[in-house]
Amino acid sequence: MGIRQVIAKEARLLSAMETSYPTRIHGHKQLRGDTMDQERRGLRFAFLASAEIAPESSPHATITANVKELSLHGCYVETPAPFSAQTPVLVKIFKSDEYFESKATVVYSTPAVGMGLAFREVKPDFRAVMQKWLRVAMQETFGSKP
Repeated sequence: MGIRQVIAKEARLLSAMETSYPTRIHGHKQLRGDTMDQERRGLRFAFLASAEIAPESSPHATITANVKELSLHGCYVETPAPFSAQTPVLVKIFKSDEYFESKATVVYSTPAVGMGLAFREVKPDFRAVMQKWLRVAMQETFGSKP
C-alpha cells in the first residue's frame, strides 16, 4: 500500500469516527495475567504536547507527562512516574490554545519512562479536536493534504 493510499485510509477513519470509541482496549489483545500484546492498529504520528493524567479512582492524584505519539485510538506519553498497566485514567492533553480530554486505560507501562494509553468514551467536541490534530500531523508527516 502506497503512502497516498495510507493517507486516504486514515482520512476515511478520521471522518468515520462515531461519538465515542468502544470501551475495550484498542489494537491490543489481552493475554494471560497483566501482560499485553502490543500489536498496534492504524498509524501513530509524532505529536508533542503536555498532558495531565490521573487515575479515575483518585482524580486529584494528577501527574504531568509529555505526549510523544498520537493515534485515533490512544497516545504514548513520557513520564517518570507511569501508572501500572490496566489502570483506568483520565487524560487531558494541551496543545497551543486547545485541549483534549478522555477516559483512557493504561495499555502498557515502562517504569521511569512512560506509558501507552488507549482512549475510551471520547466526547464529540474532544473527538473533533483530536481529528484536527491528527490531520495536521498527517500533513506534516507526509507533506501533503490527504
